[in-house]
Amino acid sequence: LKITNPNDPSDKLAIQIEKEEEQAIEELKQLETLQKEEKKKIEEIEEEKKKHETNLMAIDKKVIEKKNELK
Repeated sequence: LKITNPNDPSDKLAIQIEKEEEQAIEELKQLETLQKEEKKKIEEIEEEKKKHETNLMAIDKKVIEKKNELK
């Protein structure tokens, strides 16, 4: 928007719109940052979940081996 006279009502509106646009852009950047952080946390949780699943599979295998030994 082209501002020629800051005291002109239409230019005042243009200035207000620019400020609101800047705020909206800043909020969007913050939301994008939060989204990236949340995605990273989810990935970390998924990795931790895989570790536990692998441990459970190893335990199940040991239990089956022990059962077979006892037969």
